[in-house]
Amino acid sequence: MEMLIAKIQKLLLAKQRDKALELLAKALESEIPRIRIFAAEELGKMDSDIALNLLFKALENPERDIRLAAVTGLQKLDNPKIIPLLIKALDDEDSEIRWRVAMILGKLRISKALPKLIQLLKDDEPLVKENAIIALGYLKEEESIPYLLEALKDNVGSVRGSACDVLANLNAKIAIPQLIILLKDEDRGVRRRATDALGKLQSEDAIEALLEALKDKYRLVREGAAEALGNIGSKEAVPHLIEALKDEYSWVRISAIEALSKIGSVKAIDHILELITDNNDKVQQMAFQSLANLGDHTTSEKLKTIQERLATLQAMIVEVINQLEAKI
Repeated sequence: MEMLIAKIQKLLLAKQRDKALELLAKALESEIPRIRIFAAEELGKMDSDIALNLLFKALENPERDIRLAAVTGLQKLDNPKIIPLLIKALDDEDSEIRWRVAMILGKLRISKALPKLIQLLKDDEPLVKENAIIALGYLKEEESIPYLLEALKDNVGSVRGSACDVLANLNAKIAIPQLIILLKDEDRGVRRRATDALGKLQSEDAIEALLEALKDKYRLVREGAAEALGNIGSKEAVPHLIEALKDEYSWVRISAIEALSKIGSVKAIDHILELITDNNDKVQQMAFQSLANLGDHTTSEKLKTIQERLATLQAMIVEVINQLEAKI
């Protein structure tokens, strides 16, 4: 195995492309996966019709791993001739090939793939549907929005979650009512992604539901709800976010501080002051940043008082340490 790869590499370095292509053609049908992948990747680097034809032929091979290796090689080629073949590969019987090709076409922003990608939203394999959704996000075509809305009702949580992400990135405000419903989804990951989506879309219609999500039993949903309310800038949320400053989970407290800072709530200053001695360093840091943003002269005076108390406490600690060490 190593000898074949080394021989091909030597021929490529010597710029003996024809001989290298002969060996790469054989390597592409090797029984050893590593050799097949190596051959496909090297063919993908070649600006050659022969290399392209070899990959095209491999894409029709009955062996699944050889077709997969061909996909790996084709994605490296900057050649418009590969597009029809990649679109055709979206019908491959192997699900991994379908989802990998979907992602490639999305990243290449191939609008011609739109109808096929929409069809994949009905695929039997969740991973295929997820990657089709992500690919549609790359294409940014409004035509895909109704189909993405339908994907919010999919029976697989990760598919619903991916649809949340993409619809938010597409600024599809038409999705807001369905996203609000998903804040009660049975899948906690979907609930979290729904909070993120609503935060990006900055809809005041979602405030009431997000306030309810601040009480969710799953900490990441509470964190997401706080972030979303901050992005929306909801003054109505201030008392609820102040309450969230007491959350047992540090990242919820951090998100609540940040949200209150974004909203510009002066009412929250005294509550945030209490967190500068929080047992979590990141909470402390966020509290200080927020106070610098929200505070005024009065805040400065309060901080000086706290500083004096801490200095006194530190002096007392040093004194006690010295007394204890003197006993040793």
